[in-house]
Amino acid sequence: MSAINRWLNKKIGFVVSADTQDNIDQALLETARNLRMTKEELVQGLLSNSIDPTPFIESVVTNESFFFRYEAQMNSVITTVIKPMIKEGRTPRILSLPCAAGEEAFSFSMLLQTQGVNLDNVRIFAADVSKHCIRKAQDGIYTEYDFRRTSTKFKQQFFSLTKDRRYIICPKIRKSVEFHCHNIFLGLDKISSYFDVIFFNNLLIYLDAPHVTRALRVLEKQLSPNGWIIIDSTEAPRCREVFSSAPLGGVTAFRHKGHIESEPTKNIGPSSPSDVSAVSRKTFSDVLKQRKKTENIKGATLTTNLTLHNQKKDSFEKQLVEKPSDSLNSLHALSCLYADQGQDLQAMETAEQAISLHESTKDVTFSSKKLADLHSVLALGFRAKGLDKPAQREIDIVLKLYPEHPVIKIFYPEKRP
Repeated sequence: MSAINRWLNKKIGFVVSADTQDNIDQALLETARNLRMTKEELVQGLLSNSIDPTPFIESVVTNESFFFRYEAQMNSVITTVIKPMIKEGRTPRILSLPCAAGEEAFSFSMLLQTQGVNLDNVRIFAADVSKHCIRKAQDGIYTEYDFRRTSTKFKQQFFSLTKDRRYIICPKIRKSVEFHCHNIFLGLDKISSYFDVIFFNNLLIYLDAPHVTRALRVLEKQLSPNGWIIIDSTEAPRCREVFSSAPLGGVTAFRHKGHIESEPTKNIGPSSPSDVSAVSRKTFSDVLKQRKKTENIKGATLTTNLTLHNQKKDSFEKQLVEKPSDSLNSLHALSCLYADQGQDLQAMETAEQAISLHESTKDVTFSSKKLADLHSVLALGFRAKGLDKPAQREIDIVLKLYPEHPVIKIFYPEKRP
């Protein structure tokens, strides 16, 4: 590892891989050019702490996002956490970290407003290491590209179009979020003494193991006793070191280890045989055969007719509502169906939800084979994203749960460990 890579790792926990080394070199060249110095002078200045590292760090970190990227997360939090807290007379404190240019925090505020929540009854905080991002968030000015998953009604209701075709967020939403330029490794207590909900998406994947643990310990310290960590499903396995997974309306969520629910979740009773189990086994078997050929979720050939797929999906979703005692089987089937169609994010989120539900209910009727299916979905998803370490962790779990699982041959085509 070069001196500048070690400096980056020590400074912000960033792990420089072979895939990202070119980005680091380009960031050094661009920053040096902007500061009118050579690359060597910049490196020496950074290592000796004689120049401000902010321009270089900001050119390295990924701070691109868009509005309503995690809408499902937010809707679940509003329904399950925020509204009940307000009804009890409490003021929820929410943190978006890292917040990029405020898209996530503002999205949450807009959803609160549209769902009838008085913004005066909540406190929304947002933090990012990038000064540029915080300035942009405070200005509240965005381009069309930031709305690539935003319905027209939200743009019309909360934004004004400028002459140069940019969008300015309305004052009420802009004032509802408190922005801070902050490095997580310096602690979060300067922002607030605690948080009830922390949206923590897309940071851990850039950190090495020691800094992952360090970041999670910071969150552990700042999360209220009954608080929730909401995180992208691709990063969920790393959270289990410090937090316990907990079901929250269909999204990936974590709480303090040893947390006791005010109303204990009832154990799911024995599941009766259903079409869900049979179809899910067949579907997952089909997709594994396809992935064995391609070893890539994105490139997997769709093995199920789209119409039939939608019919099955609707059936399983209906069963989730009408037959909660069979929720694990339904979630298992849905995860496999999503994977079969190459819908990586939905497949992984549903698998993570099922795993969380299984951990909380300890349902002994849910077979090791099915649990291995869920971890296989995560393993394949991580592998498709180029996240080899998380993928390996999941496949190790599969090996322990069900050594004969067909997905193992994808990871070990020649010889099993």
